[in-house]
Amino acid sequence: MDFGKLFFSAYGRIGRQEFWVGWAILLMVGIFTCFIPFVNFIAWCGLLYCGICIRTKRLHDMGRSGWLQVIPVVAKLVFGVIVFYLIIFGAIAGYAWGHAALPGIAIGVATLIFSALAAWLIQVGFLLWIGIAERDPYDNIYGPGPTDEDYRMGAPA
Repeated sequence: MDFGKLFFSAYGRIGRQEFWVGWAILLMVGIFTCFIPFVNFIAWCGLLYCGICIRTKRLHDMGRSGWLQVIPVVAKLVFGVIVFYLIIFGAIAGYAWGHAALPGIAIGVATLIFSALAAWLIQVGFLLWIGIAERDPYDNIYGPGPTDEDYRMGAPA
């Protein structure tokens, strides 16, 4: 397994085993670097890029575009906007109607918890989908399948 190609190239295809090995390595690096203040930000940027690369190649192996990994990000943004709107609207409405803002903020906090849970479920579901789904058994526009002998020898895809 060529780790340089696995983590730093979004071209080609990888199978389920390579995906989970790459994901586990990124998870471990993220856990070990999260406690070091300045290194944490640099590592996060690198891990973000490497994660995009392995997810893209796994989606390519399934015959799908790597842009599908934007779905969980959009879900987080949508839920974040909903939470922001409900918290702000609840506080403004409470003051405008002469009531304390507490009920509006409580609704916002409840929505925040629900939205965080929903966004987390979408991310986990997406991760499991790309990590468990069968590969495209034929060559596709993203290259030959990972079991092809040329691919294993390092020929360009």
